[in-house]
Amino acid sequence: MIIAENSANAIKLRQCKTELATAGAGYIIFGIWSVLKVIMVAFLRDHALKELLEDQTIAPEEIPAVMAFLIVIIACATFVVLGMHFYVGIGAIKASRGGQKKGYLIWARIFFVCNIIGLLSYAGNIGDLSNIEIQDTTIASFLVDLTVTMLLWGMIRSNRLIKELSKENGQVI
Repeated sequence: MIIAENSANAIKLRQCKTELATAGAGYIIFGIWSVLKVIMVAFLRDHALKELLEDQTIAPEEIPAVMAFLIVIIACATFVVLGMHFYVGIGAIKASRGGQKKGYLIWARIFFVCNIIGLLSYAGNIGDLSNIEIQDTTIASFLVDLTVTMLLWGMIRSNRLIKELSKENGQVI
């Protein structure tokens, strides 16, 4: 029979490990959502890629080849984004269970800084009330990006607390 230690440090350590695993799973889900959002905008919106190409000086017979090239670029970018979300998310889940800890945390910190910079870019858009449609989507995008930033912060914070609490409990990490 397994008996859980119920000291304050042990309870806090379990909470941090749970938070780390949850943040990792959430980051994976947001990665999947990001890819789905790109696919919906690029391919399901009426002629989104054609509209992009209409502004360029491309001969009509070259449009299918350019569209194929854009599709390949979008597909590669979505695989990279999805791969990075999975790498960070699975890394956090493994770290919560005592597995490999370092690689995902470096990327989580980089993405955290990038998300903070991205959140700052919303400052001008949210203050502009002249276009309500843009306002609605901007606010929704801001809230999603804020949530992702909080997930990354939770990962970084939980990892640090797990290290500190493990040392206090005499565990080797």
